[in-house]
Amino acid sequence: IEDFLNHKLCGAIATDYTMASCMLLFDQKKLSWSDELLVESGVDLKLLPEPRQSGSRLGNVTTEAARLTGIPEGTPVILGGQDHICGTIPTGVYKPGTMLDIMGTWENVIATVRHPVLTPEILQSGICMQAHVIKDVYAAWGGSAAGESLEWFRKEFARDPAQKDGLSPWNNMISELEDIKPGCGGVMFLPHISSAGCPVNDSHAMAGFAGLSNTATRAHLLRAIMEGLNYQFMDMFEALESSLNTRFTSITATGGMSRNGFWIQNKADMTGMQIEVSEVVDASPLGAAVLAGISLGLYADIDDAYNRVRRPGRIYKPRTELTGKYREYYRIYKQMYPALKSVSHKLFDIKLHG
Repeated sequence: IEDFLNHKLCGAIATDYTMASCMLLFDQKKLSWSDELLVESGVDLKLLPEPRQSGSRLGNVTTEAARLTGIPEGTPVILGGQDHICGTIPTGVYKPGTMLDIMGTWENVIATVRHPVLTPEILQSGICMQAHVIKDVYAAWGGSAAGESLEWFRKEFARDPAQKDGLSPWNNMISELEDIKPGCGGVMFLPHISSAGCPVNDSHAMAGFAGLSNTATRAHLLRAIMEGLNYQFMDMFEALESSLNTRFTSITATGGMSRNGFWIQNKADMTGMQIEVSEVVDASPLGAAVLAGISLGLYADIDDAYNRVRRPGRIYKPRTELTGKYREYYRIYKQMYPALKSVSHKLFDIKLHG
């Protein structure tokens, strides 16, 4: 839709490399449409927009577009990029060794690499490799359902209208999680509530609790969901490190769910790494604006722009006395999907067909 809007604003027919990367017709190394894939698919090159670098100036708002939109005629139109990749700029996660964790309905983890890694392991792990909004680097990322599990639980199990100490039922439940020990009394959650993305990549996978007993409370289940989501994060984290043959030295979190302090602290405890929560909640639109600013000379380069827009946030340090215990639990979590895969697929079929 962004390319259509740009066309209507200034008349240009173009797309950026990050969006072209999503069309399965793009040569990631040459940064151009693939002649081979065009022949195989039967798509005429004339039907495709010109792929260009994010931050390129496409033109200016036309007289007609100005009349229809109210945007001043002559306003520069700058090519943006894919949302979560734009988000790496104001969070400073655009250099190798850094990871951006975007926590929302889905959780996307993004790394920057100098060269595209196009291997069977990348494909099988559900990791996307594509052009970056920044020149001469690439983005590798994976994603899985995350906040959706918490929203489901909140909607179904936090409806009690009673208030306690002025807290809403949901916030009251969050406040009780510290009373539950790590491991949730043996309850564990497999968070495939909307299939499984990275690194399992299974559209028929389903979520589930294991280890339920008559001692489990709502708080046990809620903490198990958060721990399960963080085990899933560790799975994605390790898949990216393995596939890219790298080691991450920093994690920056952003997105609406990153405001859940318990969830972030638990993630730091599990990984044994400190996590900075960016004060820039909506990093993606700011990143796109920065690209425009660089194009127009408002910033000298990416580093200059980052230093001027960055908003350092809270840093969560791991409680290292818990990290070893969580590593033990994580090894159990890793056994859940293989053990339940066959049953999960049968239940998925029942869900669809009864």
